[in-house]
Amino acid sequence: MNSLRLRITTATAVLLPLLFGSSVLADDSVKTPEGAEQIVTSLLPPEPSTIEINFTPTTLPQGFFCPGFNSLHIANPTSEILAGRVSIKDLGLYQAGLVEKPYDINWQADPYQNSTWRTWFLTLKWLGTPLSEIAAPNSGLTDQQKRERLVFVLQVTADLLIDNPKIIEALPRTPEFGSMAHRAQFLSCLAELAPGLAWLNKALLDHAQHITDNDKGDWNQGLDQHLGLLSIGQILKDDTIIQEARRRLERDAETAFDSQGVSNEQSISYGVYAYKRWQVASNRLARIGLTLPQTIQQAMKETPTWLAHATQPDATYTPLGESFVRPVEDLGAQDLEFATTQGVRGVAPAERFKVYTSGYVFGRSSWSDFKSQSYYTIRFGPRIDFHGQRDHTSITWWSQGNQILIDSGHPGYVDTVRRRQMSAIDAHNVLRPISKELSPERTTLINQLTGANFESYTLLSNSPKTKNAPKITRTRSVLFHHDLGFVLVADKGSSSIPTTWQQRWLFAPGLNDSLNTTNAVTESAQPRVLPIRDVSLTPTRIVRSSKEVIFKALLNLAPVVDLVSQKRSSVTLVTLISYGKAVEVKNLGINLWQISIDGKQVTVRWNLSGAILEIV
Repeated sequence: MNSLRLRITTATAVLLPLLFGSSVLADDSVKTPEGAEQIVTSLLPPEPSTIEINFTPTTLPQGFFCPGFNSLHIANPTSEILAGRVSIKDLGLYQAGLVEKPYDINWQADPYQNSTWRTWFLTLKWLGTPLSEIAAPNSGLTDQQKRERLVFVLQVTADLLIDNPKIIEALPRTPEFGSMAHRAQFLSCLAELAPGLAWLNKALLDHAQHITDNDKGDWNQGLDQHLGLLSIGQILKDDTIIQEARRRLERDAETAFDSQGVSNEQSISYGVYAYKRWQVASNRLARIGLTLPQTIQQAMKETPTWLAHATQPDATYTPLGESFVRPVEDLGAQDLEFATTQGVRGVAPAERFKVYTSGYVFGRSSWSDFKSQSYYTIRFGPRIDFHGQRDHTSITWWSQGNQILIDSGHPGYVDTVRRRQMSAIDAHNVLRPISKELSPERTTLINQLTGANFESYTLLSNSPKTKNAPKITRTRSVLFHHDLGFVLVADKGSSSIPTTWQQRWLFAPGLNDSLNTTNAVTESAQPRVLPIRDVSLTPTRIVRSSKEVIFKALLNLAPVVDLVSQKRSSVTLVTLISYGKAVEVKNLGINLWQISIDGKQVTVRWNLSGAILEIV
């Protein structure tokens, strides 16, 4: 622990309460001699070894209203914490504190060279288990055990503040800055169990001031700031802080979810996170008789249905945007519970397929028999923002309960190179110019058609000309047929300058040996790629390769098939992705094909005037 102590002036000690209204720094448990110097001293964190408390934490009359620990407490039992050991983000157990003085932490530690680890380390939320145990009405702890746990958490907190006196001046894009909102929440949880400590109250005010000065706006990081601010205001009973937090929550509530319940994060995972954190905000406001605007309350009622449609047949979220492959949570909603339990409990959503105007299309063959379902997704919408990826017009697809076409996934934020690669346009199932940069695009759904066993959609994507990129227009028509088990994709692309075009397909890891690119008849059903050769400007070659993707929460090599054209200003590519033993395509006329799979057949027409693929 460093010997540097936090230095403030008498004027600062007087001014801080005035920043937000009522005086909140008094410490009823400490006898403060008269004199300004003594007032200043009482605002400094005490030396951790001297910390004692003269009270026993008791059950809170309204319950522990802490905004939570973001699951960091799960991997950190009290026994490890009291020994100075920390586990964050599954990166292993780290001895952060000295063996002889476990509260004396090395706050400069970065054992895994991992900015995410370090950010969460500085939030202190890994100390959540002992606080939860103290607050639990039936924890079984003795008064002495409660005091020991609370003293230890106070010691670690004081150690952080003493060793890092300038942490409240943290600059953007640093772990210190990134941890600020969550640490503010943690400090409010601690102050709820240890009220009236002047040095802790001052730390709360310092964090409130930093958050006030560095508003991150209407996405999850801003939301956690607002939650931190609201929590501090409630703990300190400071109406000015509470009203500032409320103002920001009401402002951001206007854009957090659209009327269909879709989050503005452009990510399924972050949509789940935002939904849960807005629920926390709603509960905290309710405790002081306030409510969120009616518009966001109504919108959030639709969010579980959106997430149910985003659930794959194996009960995991489809990892669109910067999303992790993880099991679905039911969140207390019957339709999402139905998807979570694969139909065992809950009520199935009313619709088999659904278009969300913010840029998602979901569909499946049925809401029954999850083991043999077909399922698909399509992405479109506004330009990339927050946690979005360059995935416009990309599709994912399951057939007969088997995952065939996948998304690249999300590796986290430590390896910035890999994150950039997996977010890029070439990490998705799209048509793209490979010889030129493509500027961020806006994509619209311009047509759709549905039948008993199929759905068909057409999307238009425009990328404007910039200094480094030509003007690019892409039109994709895609037809999903559930009974025969195929996807037919018709792509048209045009560029303001000649370019080489690539239609990319990423298949699920494990399909490399079974992936059929020769269209040979096989004894077992196989995924296969079949370019429709009679279309003008068909690809000149098929390229097999592999690409790193996140699959089942692990980094894997996925088989990739690229259909590559000659260099030209415009291109037309029509491709059949299928799952079967025997697949045949017959040309019946211009843009008219008979598709036969395992003895079943349909006729498909590419209706250019209607801009749609249709069954005839």
